[in-house]
Amino acid sequence: MKILLIFIMFLFLPLVFAANVEYTIVGEKVLVEIELNESELELFEFPEEFEYSENKVKYIDNNLIEKTGKDYFFIVKSEIFPYSSVQVILPEGAYHNEDYFIFPKKYELSTNGMNIILNWENSGEEEILVPYKINTGENYWIYAAIVLVVVLSIYFYFHKKGRKEKYTQNLFREEKEIMSYLLKNWEFQKLD
Repeated sequence: MKILLIFIMFLFLPLVFAANVEYTIVGEKVLVEIELNESELELFEFPEEFEYSENKVKYIDNNLIEKTGKDYFFIVKSEIFPYSSVQVILPEGAYHNEDYFIFPKKYELSTNGMNIILNWENSGEEEILVPYKINTGENYWIYAAIVLVVVLSIYFYFHKKGRKEKYTQNLFREEKEIMSYLLKNWEFQKLD
């Protein structure tokens, strides 16, 4: 009887079943949220540790993200996609890896201010592929420029101070004051 019910549901699935599926990527884990009626729970297999409340199935999946070097790939296959609204929320700091294409191609792109969000409405496909990279904020050239500015500032400060001491090294107090005055005025004239 259960098999007959499942067979009938799959025949009429496009007419009666339209779930909302949301994938929120956090690190290398994905929070999956699927809107389902309690009667539809029997149609799909879920991990042992899933939560069902307010017509939503929620679980964490560790197998949907693949990493190759600095490239990340969100890959998921499901029989409910052709009839569903699917949303993929990329992690904060992520951006589309333009070396690869997003599949299916007919998607809407939006943002919540922190994350890129991809939406598909009844795509007709059973697989979704989203390649992305994460901006880690490691801008070493900025740190190198700051260090260079600090080092140059220290160098010029001591170089300038050493030059003044070189001219006044063997002079008496009054002579040093006169020489300091001349050096200050010489620098101002040099700038003009």
